[in-house]
Amino acid sequence: MEPSEGKALPNVGSSNSSQQTGTTRDLIWWILIACCGLAFIGAVGPWATLANFADIYGTSREGWLVIAAAGIALAILLVSETKPTKIRVNALFVVALAGLAIAGISAYDWAHISEIDSKIPGAGLVAGFLGKQELFKSSWGIWLVTASGVLLAVLAVARIVLLTRANQASSLT
Repeated sequence: MEPSEGKALPNVGSSNSSQQTGTTRDLIWWILIACCGLAFIGAVGPWATLANFADIYGTSREGWLVIAAAGIALAILLVSETKPTKIRVNALFVVALAGLAIAGISAYDWAHISEIDSKIPGAGLVAGFLGKQELFKSSWGIWLVTASGVLLAVLAVARIVLLTRANQASSLT
């Protein structure tokens, strides 16, 4: 018989303070925290590269909005974790919306990076002279922001489902 057989798993929806210690806090919560951190890193990182010579950083454009949304999501996650399940579920809805906002902002900018070449007169000529197909291309910062925003939204919804199911199960017993 395996050691885990017949034993109850920790209840993620429990408001019992012994369940809220750092060692038993669920993995999704920690990944949500990490997603906020990754959004911060990506927001200050390069979102576009100009002919492999110069970087355009997120904070020169909408990266500040990403930092604000990630900061709000992080604060909500930290403050609401010790609250009752209903408050945590409502807070996670806001976190999911913040994740969608982060992903939307970065996806919008990412889509417009490729359009920059067509808006700058002579950009194709300069790119061809430098041996490049395009003058501007997306960079790792915008990729990281987009991925962390999507993951933040998806995992917030997953945690809402888990908390709601655990709360319903505990109210039936």
